[in-house]
Amino acid sequence: MRYWEKLEKMGACKDAVEWCKKFSSLQKAWDACDRRDRMMWLIARCNPTEAQYKAIVLAACDCADLVEEYRRPEDKKVLAYCLETVHKWTRGEATIQEVRDAYAAAYAASTATYAANAATYAAYAAYAANAANAAAYAASDATYAANAATYAAYAAYAANAANAANAATHDAAYATQCADIVRGYLSCPRL
Repeated sequence: MRYWEKLEKMGACKDAVEWCKKFSSLQKAWDACDRRDRMMWLIARCNPTEAQYKAIVLAACDCADLVEEYRRPEDKKVLAYCLETVHKWTRGEATIQEVRDAYAAAYAASTATYAANAATYAAYAAYAANAANAAAYAASDATYAANAATYAAYAAYAANAANAANAATHDAAYATQCADIVRGYLSCPRL
């Protein structure tokens, strides 16, 4: 069975499967991929270890860090604290209650801006990774965290009228950066 047929059986979206058919191996597709959401989805479907779940959360945090310049000045401190707390949790230096508290503060701040949501969802991903249903929730929430960061960057960048014409180029560069971040934390899984 070809690797993209395995992806299809795993429930990969039709667009992802069609895109993968251009590559002779999953490793080549992984190396060329600029869709960190699809990469994280794949890791989550391949029986990830606790370390891999934490890597997903860290990758989501790093993607959120890329959009710091787009955060509202009044939100920067609480969002930085949220991401710092999530990083500490992945190292065993913060409790899940501290993540919950940081998440609550970031959530309150995030109601006003998409960029803030990137930090909020990264914190929620860490919270979910420690929940009773970690296997079911952690990867999807971590994936959402990365997606939120991407959309946050695009929305904030596009909202700036002076940069609106370059928003698509910026989003493509951001997507590539996030995919490289994921590759920095996670290797291509075996199917």
